[in-house]
Amino acid sequence: MIAFEVFLNGSKQCVAGVDGLGVLTAIVSSVYRAPNADANEDMSQPIRELSLEVGGLRSAQGVHASWLNRALVVGDVLTIAVKELASVDEPTATVPRESAEVAREAKRRYYEQLKKEFED
Repeated sequence: MIAFEVFLNGSKQCVAGVDGLGVLTAIVSSVYRAPNADANEDMSQPIRELSLEVGGLRSAQGVHASWLNRALVVGDVLTIAVKELASVDEPTATVPRESAEVAREAKRRYYEQLKKEFED
């Protein structure tokens, strides 16, 4: 299987892979949010954020898998080796993919929220 061997500052963090049908991702994000003066806004989110996430979807099992989710700092050196391996690390977390019915209900709630927000 295709695997990502992830190193941070020379230290191995994980070896992630999805056997069979699925998705494997390594995402490095830099977010810089403008401070919001609105008292109703959730201020628990940091204004600046650097992060690394390694995860995927095991399609046959219908499971989202996560191997790594951590903060980064300026100066970190990230290396990802793409390999063909027979085995990988077990994910640190798995979450079942939501059913079509659950997804539809979530969309409906979001629609109702937007409808209420934009009514005159």
